[in-house]
Amino acid sequence: QRLRRLRLCNNRLSDAAAEVMAESLRCNKALVNLELAGNRVTDLGCSLFIEMVRCNCVINTIDLSNNMVSESSMRALSQQIAQRTPGSSPKSATAAQSSSRCQIASRAIPAN
Repeated sequence: QRLRRLRLCNNRLSDAAAEVMAESLRCNKALVNLELAGNRVTDLGCSLFIEMVRCNCVINTIDLSNNMVSESSMRALSQQIAQRTPGSSPKSATAAQSSSRCQIASRAIPAN
C-alpha cells in the first residue's frame, strides 16, 4: 500500500521543511494530496513546490491555506499544476485566496 495523502497541518513547518519535502517529492510516484495548512510556509517555500511539480506528475493537490503565501505565488503554483496535468488548462486549476485560505488543486472550476 502506498501513501496517497499526507496531512501535516498546524505543525509550524517553515520554508526549510518545505525544501526537504519538495526535494523528497520530486521522484514520488504515489502521493496525490499534500496538506500543509496552518504552517509557516512563505513564497520561498511555495516556489520550491512549483519546482517540484515540474518533475512530479502525480501530485495534484497542495493545500497551503493559512500560510504566508502571496496570491501571485499561489497563482504560479496553480498554473504549474495545470500545465503538467493531462487534459487540464490554467483555468481548470483552482487557486482561491481569502484572508485565511489558499488552496491549489487540479480540478475543474464550476461555472458561476
